Amino acid sequence: MKNSTKIIILSILGIFGVVLAVTVNSAWVSAIAMVILMGTAIGLNTASVSSGNEAIKQLAELEELMQFKRNQMEPHPAQPGSMEEKLSHLAKTHELILEQDTKVAGEMVLLADKVRRGHFMCRVASDTKTPHVHLLRKTMNAMLDATEKNLDQAINVLGALSEGKFSTRASVGVEGKMAEMLEKINALGTALQSMETQNNEAKEVLNNNTKQLKDTLESLRAKEFVELNGMINTTVERIQRVANKEHELSDNLQTLAGNAQETKQILTTIGDIADQTNLLALNAAIEAARAGEHGRGFAVVADEVRKLAERTQKSLAETSATINILIQAINDNSDSLNKNMDEMMNLTQYVGTVDDKMSEVLNSMDRLQ
Repeated sequence: MKNSTKIIILSILGIFGVVLAVTVNSAWVSAIAMVILMGTAIGLNTASVSSGNEAIKQLAELEELMQFKRNQMEPHPAQPGSMEEKLSHLAKTHELILEQDTKVAGEMVLLADKVRRGHFMCRVASDTKTPHVHLLRKTMNAMLDATEKNLDQAINVLGALSEGKFSTRASVGVEGKMAEMLEKINALGTALQSMETQNNEAKEVLNNNTKQLKDTLESLRAKEFVELNGMINTTVERIQRVANKEHELSDNLQTLAGNAQETKQILTTIGDIADQTNLLALNAAIEAARAGEHGRGFAVVADEVRKLAERTQKSLAETSATINILIQAINDNSDSLNKNMDEMMNLTQYVGTVDDKMSEVLNSMDRLQ
């Protein structure tokens, strides 16, 4: 075959490989097209190139490299501008792209593990010339950017809610579970804002009630209340003085009853004397009768003495009855005074208890103010 014919065939194959690679947008297809192109060129030049066998070996290694059966090709000696050199260059280019893809894939695996553990700030830093791997890297980084942005927004909103800024809301620009989470956070903010409003209303009511209570306490602490407390103290003092007077009167009545009893005993003694006088007068009358005319004057005297003794006994009986009535009245009055005194003392204690309670109320009011 002529050289011009070979050149035409190689040109057609090269153009076909380039068009195919551009159409599917894949470096792998480009590499395969280059391998086919090189194989065809070697086939066309087998008869004229002395190193055809070496080129075929390189093609086999390149095929194994592209099928991931080996990591790299063995070095082959090649002349500058020869087919072997071009194959070596193609293999190195493929190895470089494969290394880039492997590095990006490794970072994606590590990134996925970090995301699984809750770290969303990491990104795939490495890049590759392989279009679909580059697109995958770009998409994953964009996904992490959006996820981190939404999580930061959720954290910021929750932080604001924790600081009492219940009007803060998150903008929901996503879908799915992330949107559901942001919507629930916004619902939480709405609920907290409603609770804050209710708390403010309750606080206002409590402040009003507190003010009313304070006004009531001040009213209870007014002059009339203090004067009432003073009047109670004065009443207690007066009751105590009256109770003391009654106690003294009771003692005096008891003394008077004792004196009346002593007087009754004296009257009893006088009555005994009157009885003896009456008896002596009777005996004198008997002796005067025996004396006849000589004893008539003595009989008159004896009769007068007897009459005096009788009147004395009668007066003593009346006086004794009066004294008995007086003693009974004194005892009754003394008992009544003692009962009144006991009631006055009980009343004094009760009023004193009321005064103590009022003092406690006043002290409680002072503490409340």
